[in-house]
Amino acid sequence: MKNIFFTTAMLALGALLFNSCERVEMPNEIASEQQNQFQEVLRLNMDNIGDIPVGTSSGIRRTPGIYGKAPSKHQAVYLYIPNLTADVQKRVYNVRSLRDISELTLNHGAVVYLTNENATLDIQFTVPVQETQNSLAPMVAEAKRFLSSKGFTGQGIQEMIIAENGTEYDLILVAMLLQEATSSFTWTGNPFIDCALVAIGIDVAWAFMGAGVHSWTELRRLFRTVANRALGPIGAVVALGAYGACLHREGVFN
Repeated sequence: MKNIFFTTAMLALGALLFNSCERVEMPNEIASEQQNQFQEVLRLNMDNIGDIPVGTSSGIRRTPGIYGKAPSKHQAVYLYIPNLTADVQKRVYNVRSLRDISELTLNHGAVVYLTNENATLDIQFTVPVQETQNSLAPMVAEAKRFLSSKGFTGQGIQEMIIAENGTEYDLILVAMLLQEATSSFTWTGNPFIDCALVAIGIDVAWAFMGAGVHSWTELRRLFRTVANRALGPIGAVVALGAYGACLHREGVFN
């Protein structure tokens, strides 16, 4: 009897999970309209993201590998820069906003870390967490609506975030990769996807997969890849800043 009850319970649970992650097809015009809205919200919020102030502290190691604490309610971040020329080093020491960090990632291959093991310089940046989260809130909401227009429902998205140990901020970056082609460009024929790849640092093969995500399995695979690359809200704003700078450079965002 116990085995029968267990089997019945597992079948019921399986049905529940399947239904919660069942993809609901939406009319193409709704998805297209929601994509346009998502891109507009990104464009309107780029300046707010770039203007977030960044504090800096250098030479504050007490012992090798240990930095002083970031101010309360701030997140400490560090940069690894593969080719640290004198000019790039000067730019690093002149960082005053998230826009400056984003430009270093876009133009000089800088990688952001939350620990100092890979830091190129003895310098710590501090980013206000609450201000960063507030700046991302409109884009998180729009990313969820955009994913919903693709047929991915809210309950399934929340389950995916928990299962993959990600954050809702990663949804913004995933949505960036799921945009359909709108104009001729270089790698994929899609400036929005190509700039997302530059900003997030994912192999170009993901762009083709991203444009063709049609199941929860594919979406979770893409989400897992993004979540492993991102660093919560801090990583999201840095990537978004680089994304906006890339689109501006290519004449998409003016």
